[in-house]
Amino acid sequence: MKGRVSGGAVILEGSIPAFEAVRSLGGHHVSVAVVHSGGYHAIAPYSLWAAESHLVAGIAEQPSGALDLLEYHDRRSWKNRVLFPAGDAALELISRHHDRLFRWCRIAAPQWETVQGILN
Repeated sequence: MKGRVSGGAVILEGSIPAFEAVRSLGGHHVSVAVVHSGGYHAIAPYSLWAAESHLVAGIAEQPSGALDLLEYHDRRSWKNRVLFPAGDAALELISRHHDRLFRWCRIAAPQWETVQGILN
């Protein structure tokens, strides 16, 4: 798409905070992919600024599906994108697998040692 900057972002979750992030980043010509588990609250994939969206099984209930999708795309089309969590389950998933994902993308979340004390 004309005017997009290189790299981009991947938002993990599709809720209202994710929607706001997609609108903000997309408005600054950043290509944004949304990985979400559906549900009535998943509005981010429907933003005009979402370049792509991917539906996975529940991020909290079956994190391996989201993790496999992230690794697959990170090695290919999402390499060097910034990965943003937009919910507690997404933050836990990214933080627990920080070292594994860090090889393929930039991560906007601390490692699990820091996060485990603040998630309730």
